[in-house]
Amino acid sequence: MKTTLQLSYEGIPHSRKGFHVFNQAQVSPTALVSNNAQVSGRARVYDDAQVFGQAQVSDFANISENAKVYGHAQVCDAAVVEDCAQVYGNAQVGGEAQVSEYAQIYGNARVYGEAHVRGHARIHGTAFLLGGVWDGSEGEITKGRWRAPGVRQR
Repeated sequence: MKTTLQLSYEGIPHSRKGFHVFNQAQVSPTALVSNNAQVSGRARVYDDAQVFGQAQVSDFANISENAKVYGHAQVCDAAVVEDCAQVYGNAQVGGEAQVSEYAQIYGNARVYGEAHVRGHARIHGTAFLLGGVWDGSEGEITKGRWRAPGVRQR
């Protein structure tokens, strides 16, 4: 594991070239946080991960490896975005959700709870996932509230 560099200290925001790191958030020297992106709480951005645009990473979220979070996307709570996964647009990932491998969450999609989105899954539009393992074999998910693949929440 690569070492991390704590760019800010409790209560003192750090800002350089328009991005902001607050509280006890950590960003490794190899990670990229730029534009107006914000990393706060105890969130971590490390390895070669990228957070840019107006994206927000907060609470205990972890962004790692070659993952990207951008646009107006938000990753919060204890969510994890890793590998080559991408979260962008107005998408939100929270709870204990995991997004990994080559999965993409975008548009106005929401992924929360204990959902695990992986493989080549594409979740977008107004889809709302609350759990289950999604690997792309179910096709693109663009709408509805889902507890697991094939199980809609009413």
